[in-house]
Amino acid sequence: MFNKTIHIPGKYTLIFACIFLGLLLCPFIAQSQESCPTGQSNCSGGCVNMYTDAGNCGACGRVCTSGYVCEQGVCKCPAGNNNCSNSCVNMHTDVRNCGACGRVCAAGSVCNKGVCMCPAGATNCSGSCVNWSTDANNCGACKRVCAAGAVCSRGVCTCPAGAVNCSGSCANLSADANNCGACGRVCTAGYVCDKAICAAEGKRIELKAEGKKCESRCAKKCEPGQTCVYVNGKCFATCK
Repeated sequence: MFNKTIHIPGKYTLIFACIFLGLLLCPFIAQSQESCPTGQSNCSGGCVNMYTDAGNCGACGRVCTSGYVCEQGVCKCPAGNNNCSNSCVNMHTDVRNCGACGRVCAAGSVCNKGVCMCPAGATNCSGSCVNWSTDANNCGACKRVCAAGAVCSRGVCTCPAGAVNCSGSCANLSADANNCGACGRVCTAGYVCDKAICAAEGKRIELKAEGKKCESRCAKKCEPGQTCVYVNGKCFATCK
């Protein structure tokens, strides 16, 4: 009649242990099951340091935001960083928080020791970093704009190879009907500039030595209805 097994719920184990082993042993038994080393606390069955644990900072389950550290039980940004809109940033290098929260550097610039500045080789022009050596809109100085078709080379506006500057615009004297062979020389309506000569398309004729006289300079002659033009050592007849 005494063989019946008695099941003791787990939560009463410590109480019965105290009864059978003596009340004097209870503090030691409790300490062995619930205590943590000095400086740590029991959180969900694990021992943690609430002064440094980012998952239990100052209290069990108090989790620090990503990027934060737990210092003396308080969530804070690590050394060298500041809290800007609940994010840890380095105001010495962050271009969106340069020297202060929300201070955004201009496009292309960098944040150096909390000051927005343009990188080496660039200059601030109206809030943007530009290269005076190559920027056609800021060539050699802010807002110095190169002429249409020109390029900025080493801070100087220049026309590309094969073109010259005519009244502030780059023109190809070999093909520009408004600057044919020279700046301002305009071809007659219906004529094109072909190799610096105004001529009706397909009507330019090079006068050979055996041809007729073309003024005294070439000892050649144009046919009726033609005009003699001397270019680069050659005589050409163009239709009127």
